[in-house]
Amino acid sequence: MSNIKTSDQVMGTFGILFSLILILFGVWMVSLLIEGQQVFNDLADETCADLFFGCTAEEEEEIDEFMEKVQSKVVIWQTLWAFAVVSSFYLTYTSFRLASGTNLFRGLMIPEGHSMYVGDRSFFVYSIIAVTVVFFGVGLGEVMLTDGFYDDINDLGDGEETITEEDRSSNTLMTSNGGVSGSCTSVFLFLILIIAFFTRGPGKTEELPFIEATQSDGDTETSIDDLLGTTNTTEEQTDEE
Repeated sequence: MSNIKTSDQVMGTFGILFSLILILFGVWMVSLLIEGQQVFNDLADETCADLFFGCTAEEEEEIDEFMEKVQSKVVIWQTLWAFAVVSSFYLTYTSFRLASGTNLFRGLMIPEGHSMYVGDRSFFVYSIIAVTVVFFGVGLGEVMLTDGFYDDINDLGDGEETITEEDRSSNTLMTSNGGVSGSCTSVFLFLILIIAFFTRGPGKTEELPFIEATQSDGDTETSIDDLLGTTNTTEEQTDEE
């Protein structure tokens, strides 16, 4: 029978479900950024398209410069979340490997017996740690991009502080989408470590009992194969008769 520990199957299953949630959230964030980019483009077009209050050449140039900055920041923002989605897919792979015990790509880069080789459970935990770091990195990138976006808005307002210091103070790592995702991943890592701690050690292997049917005939014992052979011989004799 399979020697996969039940705890590994449970942790791997939880890992698959959690990674799918991260993937869906990351894809949703990318779609929101694409929609926001389109909204900014429409606003820029409508601002200078008014017949009575249209933009001057200088104002139009400032708006175009502002939109270029916004476009570049949104592209970087999308790239960060795309990287988070890719890392979540990798967590799905390590979770599936732990839950099923398959040899899918196992040992391709670091074969078993190598000094840097780790087991499926350890590799699964390391993957969660890596994904946690990635999401906190995405959150830090979001904070920096948002601060830059606030600066661009203030510059567009001819030095007027459209974005106040109170608005800037609310832009922190723990309030960013990446920081919130990293916090959730940290909680998930903590739960996995608890399960791994209480289920450490080798798994219990179940062995099927060897069943041998015997037939007493004096002091002799007849096995199943002998019985089948006798039965076949008897059937052949019956057919010949």
